[in-house]
Amino acid sequence: MGAAPDGRELPEWVEFEWTEPKYEEKHTREQLLAMLVKKARVPVRSRVPQDVIAEVMEAKRNREPHKLPEKMLWVYFIWYEDGIK
Repeated sequence: MGAAPDGRELPEWVEFEWTEPKYEEKHTREQLLAMLVKKARVPVRSRVPQDVIAEVMEAKRNREPHKLPEKMLWVYFIWYEDGIK
């Protein structure tokens, strides 16, 4: 199921970490470092259909030497107030 040029598989999930400072206030570096770090995992592999991966892999096998394949898979993460999509 390798999807990357070097044969890596799609990750099961990607984990994000962030803090939520109040931007109206000025914070020292120490205050920013002491803020609670929030985490969220976003599933990746389960959200990409197997037939899409198969098409990307087939395009990779059939590409011309020293050229990019006709099909590639790009995964984008968009940050919304109610979560990462």
